[in-house]
Amino acid sequence: MTHPLDPAFEALRTAYDTALVDKTGTRATKMATIQTPLNELGNLLQRSIAEATPAAPVDSEALNTRLANIEQVLAQLSQALAQPAPVQAPVVPPAPGTGPAPRQIQLPAQTRTAPVPPTPPPAITNTPLIEAIVRRTVMGSRA
Repeated sequence: MTHPLDPAFEALRTAYDTALVDKTGTRATKMATIQTPLNELGNLLQRSIAEATPAAPVDSEALNTRLANIEQVLAQLSQALAQPAPVQAPVVPPAPGTGPAPRQIQLPAQTRTAPVPPTPPPAITNTPLIEAIVRRTVMGSRA
């Protein structure tokens, strides 16, 4: 007794062996050699599983409920499409010279003429304690 998948597996094995023996072919041609038997095996698997699996029972109550919901939505859509859309008046930009006039900001005279001088850097003070802490931190215990 033979298994129903034996002929498909045998064809795949033969194509695989042929691809390995071929020393001149590229990887793509070798993969193409086994592709057809592999597709046939996949199709055979799908058919045999579909035949062995019983169809699921249909719940007519749930199906009717869903169909009724779809009918309601379609009715609402057809009503919305049947009503003409309101027409909006086109937006016309104002004619030049009829809009508000541009304004200019007038700054006080002293603000315009007196630039702010840069601030000098802070003066360096003699801080022996901070210098000692920095030396200990940077130099380690050598200081």
